[in-house]
Amino acid sequence: MAMTQEQRERLLALRATMDASVANAAEDTAALNTVADFVRPWKPGSYSAGDVRMYENIPYKCVQAHDSTENPDWYPPAVPALWMQYHGTSRETARPWVSPTGAHDQYLAGEWMIYTDGETYECLSNTVYAPDAYPAAWRKGE
Repeated sequence: MAMTQEQRERLLALRATMDASVANAAEDTAALNTVADFVRPWKPGSYSAGDVRMYENIPYKCVQAHDSTENPDWYPPAVPALWMQYHGTSRETARPWVSPTGAHDQYLAGEWMIYTDGETYECLSNTVYAPDAYPAAWRKGE
């Protein structure tokens, strides 16, 4: 059964609402985590700083405008100069540890991650250091 024009228009309106929700939440990690299911998947293409895309079930924000159309190897976790992973803001949204490249992607107090030892940690103070390098900034989740 083919989609009617009315159904198509409704579907496009829903997609526009989802895109707007992601754009509105892009600067607030906790808010972004609540709408992460709405984030469009990453694919090679042209991106502006601030664009948000999902890669392997993890949302990333573009931090430097670029065009990866001819460079499919520029996927988010492969090029931290272009993409910043959103951190978890609760135990439930904790994501694997990614070593920060600078202040723009440091872990902030209240964020959560899963370290290389398989344990979940809560960040106690803003840091770019891992739990084994700066234990005072982290608390193991209970």
